[in-house]
Amino acid sequence: MDKKSKIELSMALVLLTCAIPAYSGDWRVGPGISGVSGIDEVTDLYEQNYNNTHTLTQVDVKFLLPVGIAVQGTYTWNSGVRLDLGLGPIFILRDNGDGDVDTGLGYTEVPISATAGYTFIPSGAVSPYVRVGVAHHFASGDYVEGSKPGLLGAVGVEFSRQSTVSVSVEIAVDGSEVEFERFRRSGNTVVRTTENINSYKTMFSVIVKF
Repeated sequence: MDKKSKIELSMALVLLTCAIPAYSGDWRVGPGISGVSGIDEVTDLYEQNYNNTHTLTQVDVKFLLPVGIAVQGTYTWNSGVRLDLGLGPIFILRDNGDGDVDTGLGYTEVPISATAGYTFIPSGAVSPYVRVGVAHHFASGDYVEGSKPGLLGAVGVEFSRQSTVSVSVEIAVDGSEVEFERFRRSGNTVVRTTENINSYKTMFSVIVKF
């Protein structure tokens, strides 16, 4: 199965879940924080691009938010079938450089996602779950050329399911990519190419829902 077919299958699963009658279920929504394994590749690209196009200055680029902020909503039917809609984790880069150097670099990445999944013990206080679907990242800023969606898969455990407030801990893999300009220096010449970066390769998240 090619990548396009996998994405179409995931979207079909989400639509099928939406078609299930919305009675006898539990709707929760809340914020979360996430760490991702690929975001350093974005800061490295920004730093190298700037240094390769500004020969008189050298800067160290860092993200304004070292962790991503997210919001996730989940509807779980009594059968254990679940639908998750997510916004984030959001990462923001606003770099003023080092010392007197003001780079003016900016970058924002805002993912949206939709997944279908299964909660294994929906009536229990603690339950493992799985979910799979599709994610698309809206990226804007210096050097950004575009983005394309990818598969999103996650496994996690939800605690205090029978309480007003529940907490989920999960690990997810996100296959979406952002396309950037890449500037490399060859002697006195700067060469421009493009490069796709999977900036959210692996995510570890803690989500609180009400």
